[in-house]
Amino acid sequence: MNKIQKGKAGLIMFGIILLLLTLVCVAGAVACTVNATIGWWMIIFAVILYLLSLFGLIISITFIWTGCAMKATKGNLMEGNIPAENGTLNTTRCPNCGANVKQDDIFCPECSKPIAKTVVCKKCGAENDASAKVCTKCGEPLK
Repeated sequence: MNKIQKGKAGLIMFGIILLLLTLVCVAGAVACTVNATIGWWMIIFAVILYLLSLFGLIISITFIWTGCAMKATKGNLMEGNIPAENGTLNTTRCPNCGANVKQDDIFCPECSKPIAKTVVCKKCGAENDASAKVCTKCGEPLK
């Protein structure tokens, strides 16, 4: 179960619990209204319970509705993707257009240009990983 699914379940459960508490407030308000002959304070207490019930009903429906509507479709919200500096852990950026590409892609799906896996240092000629900022042999900036 990913974070979105856990969040959905949590929102829906919280909404259901709040809805049940709202029903308890309604039952208490009805009981106070029936026993209004006891005093004016029972009427005030019943009005307060009715207002709390209305507020709880609105909030619980909002939570349940939001929980049911949540979904992950792309990016680091999908299961298996972990946020990293370049988008997600299992993707890299195209050096030409900056689009997210998978690590095993040879060509960018957006601009269709080849993805360089290594960069050659202009000073010493050593091959470095494409994500390196400086040459691992001489320390020369690569970009």
